[in-house]
Amino acid sequence: MCIGSDLGTCDTEGVPLGFSTRVILEDNFHAEWNGEFLDMEAAVAELKRRANLPWNQSPNRPPCEDWETCHREYHIVAYDTSKTPWQELSRTRALNVDSSGIRWSEEAIALGYAN
Repeated sequence: MCIGSDLGTCDTEGVPLGFSTRVILEDNFHAEWNGEFLDMEAAVAELKRRANLPWNQSPNRPPCEDWETCHREYHIVAYDTSKTPWQELSRTRALNVDSSGIRWSEEAIALGYAN
């Protein structure tokens, strides 16, 4: 779905074409940016790489002191960087990582992000 009714054509992620965008991997639980990318494909490739890494090793290991009982909740967030401050265009809950394993969200699976 295209964000806003007057923005015209959008890509498959709902981001209006022609915008200056940055795509951020964010650990939503810790409010921590985990990477900045020029496009959605690069961000998804990085998430797929992380999905194949152990939960208790960097970058999947949570930053908190009691990390063994914590988790990472990765979201993919697209921003219009032509505005100050940047305007959020889309947010996709993507990947959860904890001691019980790695789980792709239903939204990420539906978008074809999961391995």
